[in-house]
Amino acid sequence: WGPVTQSALERSFEAWEATGRPLAVVASSDPLQLLHIRLLVKERAPKQGRAFTDIEKAKPFAGG
Repeated sequence: WGPVTQSALERSFEAWEATGRPLAVVASSDPLQLLHIRLLVKERAPKQGRAFTDIEKAKPFAGG
């Protein structure tokens, strides 16, 4: 993705982190995309965020 998408994801993750609610980010299993998402989550939502490749595993984390 490009710089606009990068910035939008960063701001979204930061905003969600500020709510104090769990953030489950589901990414493709593509190794590069997954690495990128994991880094973003670690940097922008370190307390509430977690990256997943399986939506069924993400749902319980997110409370759904």
